[in-house]
Amino acid sequence: MRCSLIIPVRNSEATLGACLTSAMSQTLDRSDYEILVVDDGSEDRTAEIAHSFEGVRVLKQAPLGPAEARNLGAREALAKVVVFVDSDCEIATGFLKVLIAPIEAGKAIGVQGGYKTRQLAFMAQFSQVEIETRYAKMAREPYVDFIGTYGAAYSRDVFLENGGFDGTFAMASGEDVDLSFRLHRRGYRMLFEPRAIVYHQHPATLRRYLKVKFYRGYWRVRLYRRHPGKVLRDSYTPLALKLEVLLVLSALISAALALVHEEFLIPGGLLLMLFFPVSVPFVSALLARGRSRWFVVPGVLLCRASALLLGMVAGLLSGLLFRSTRRVAKPA
Repeated sequence: MRCSLIIPVRNSEATLGACLTSAMSQTLDRSDYEILVVDDGSEDRTAEIAHSFEGVRVLKQAPLGPAEARNLGAREALAKVVVFVDSDCEIATGFLKVLIAPIEAGKAIGVQGGYKTRQLAFMAQFSQVEIETRYAKMAREPYVDFIGTYGAAYSRDVFLENGGFDGTFAMASGEDVDLSFRLHRRGYRMLFEPRAIVYHQHPATLRRYLKVKFYRGYWRVRLYRRHPGKVLRDSYTPLALKLEVLLVLSALISAALALVHEEFLIPGGLLLMLFFPVSVPFVSALLARGRSRWFVVPGVLLCRASALLLGMVAGLLSGLLFRSTRRVAKPA
């Protein structure tokens, strides 16, 4: 057996069927991989759907979050390579074969696949452009320090020996980034393989998109406390995004100072106007996709940076009020 495909689920009845159907239809011979669905305390028909697919192993646990669900799957896996996919993804037919090849060849201990989407909604297309901007950055690196669990492969031994995912990330919120940073710091090699594709359901509304970004900012505070060297640079986060957050922060400081001295309104306004030149790559990419609402891009970028900043502020305040003990999987 060449790999174990692990899918953590909780109340995923709407998407799990399509995910498993695609998982059963790989170019890799079916005898070369197993499929494990780890039910993280679902209360709907998720477990029933998983059991309806012949040959799928279904594991159950109390609702501890996707990090612990993936850890359980890795401990129970039979193959030397573990692959993680999210239940709201559909897997391209060649995904497994392409993704695990660098690990089998000894070129890396971890491999990151790529997102695509079939959605046509503006915000979904916006999210895809955002992701592809990050991929362009990753493609320039010989090795990466980031692997997202929506499409990821690891050497099982290395994964377990390094404690797996941190279970104190109770939601899908950065446990994959934390593990990637730990492995990178210890000198392990990880690669980006854009030909290993999963199709994802991106947020289709601005409200849902900004909610995701808020929590990204919230958990990013914990990540940067653990990995301060990644504040300035990693292989996944564009410098422009960090600049946008700083622009919003600076504009808010200017607005606060303007309550005392009105002249501070001018630099604050100038800072916000910088979002127009920053938005040019997004506008160009959306126009290339035939999207007509390109003129809203600066406003969406401003909202994105604001949501990230608010999440980071909430994360800072939470860190001051509460302290949690890190929980990682025990080595097998």
